Amino acid sequence: LVLIITELADPGNDSSSRYVELYSPGGAGQTIDDELYLLRWTNGNVNPTISTAISLQGKTIGSDGFFVVCSTTTADTSYNDACDLIGGEHGPADSNGDDQIALVRGDPVVSYSIIDLFGVPGEDGTGTNHDFADSRAERKADVLSAKAVWDPADWDIEAANVKDMTPRQWHSFGGSALPSTIPSVIPSSVPSLLPSSVPSLHPSSLPSVLPSALPSLIPSNIPSSLPSNSPSPGDALVLIITELADPGNDSSSRYVELYSPGGAGQTIDDELYLLRWT
Repeated sequence: LVLIITELADPGNDSSSRYVELYSPGGAGQTIDDELYLLRWTNGNVNPTISTAISLQGKTIGSDGFFVVCSTTTADTSYNDACDLIGGEHGPADSNGDDQIALVRGDPVVSYSIIDLFGVPGEDGTGTNHDFADSRAERKADVLSAKAVWDPADWDIEAANVKDMTPRQWHSFGGSALPSTIPSVIPSSVPSLLPSSVPSLHPSSLPSVLPSALPSLIPSNIPSSLPSNSPSPGDALVLIITELADPGNDSSSRYVELYSPGGAGQTIDDELYLLRWT
């Protein structure tokens, strides 16, 4: 199961509405079986605050692929029940912007390894490029892999209040494009666009508008053969990738689409394969 940190929120107008947003590409609706935790390195501490670690094992990722950990129940109210878990004050979901947050595997009390990290442990974030005080830190859309070492190029940080936060929506992932109910735009009665009486367009006698002799529209010299778009028997079959699909709401409906210009109905005689670099 792939899980990454996609947003950290510290609203400038409400410190009780902080949260950490996680996203799982292809993991919608799945239970987290691994021993995963959220950890926080407070201020410039070299070691994490073990006492506030948040266990994610046994929790279920939302049907939209997101798992949102909020600091307090106030945050859940602020974001219309968008929170999956209330992490409590002074924990990973309650950072004032100068802390380091990580997703780790293993019990922090015993031994753990960092999966995904925001910030630099041992460095107070205040005034640095990982300071998100009174702001939101959002992972860039093209960074879909977890990183155990923080890279500032992977993140955008901007000042934000509660109204600017977007829990359960990361770039084009999540959110709602349509309202739950779509109002009808068809009136109960549709007025007729036809007049009640239609005048006849066929008078009993029509004046002739045709000349006695029509000019020929066909050229006198027609080539005996026309060019063909189909490949000749000796031509190689052309095949290209035209679409890759990973539906956000159904990971079992992925596909790759290929197209062959001029190759309809032909058998692929060449030794061709589809490969994937994971």
